[in-house]
Amino acid sequence: MKKNYLGFLMCAASLLWVAGWQCAVAKDEAPADETIRVSAAIVDLYINAPDTMSAGRSKTYTTETGSMVLVMEIRDSPSGQLLARVVDRHSDNGTGTMQWTTSVTNRAEADRAISMWASKLVDALDRLNRKGS
Repeated sequence: MKKNYLGFLMCAASLLWVAGWQCAVAKDEAPADETIRVSAAIVDLYINAPDTMSAGRSKTYTTETGSMVLVMEIRDSPSGQLLARVVDRHSDNGTGTMQWTTSVTNRAEADRAISMWASKLVDALDRLNRKGS
């Protein structure tokens, strides 16, 4: 669970940096004017075929890997005022056919969802920045 959360933060930070946004982690310093604080959590994580690391040969087949929900809040950093709250569920729609599911396929699907959410965050901030300019 914590890896998914950290994955979202790392992906979002790298996409924001590429888009020209500055990212900082500063808990001890007073927040600068015109900054926002983004808080995110991944909840309701459901993995259809968790990797059980059992001895012997076994394979798990599923039609989809699972689902998870992102809860994200964007706040004005100096005042703490809530500016936006996002709750978005991602479900792997699957292929409709049984496929071998492993920890690698589970992780790949989680990374796809995280990348999608991070891209949406960057796009939304870019749109708001253009609107406010």
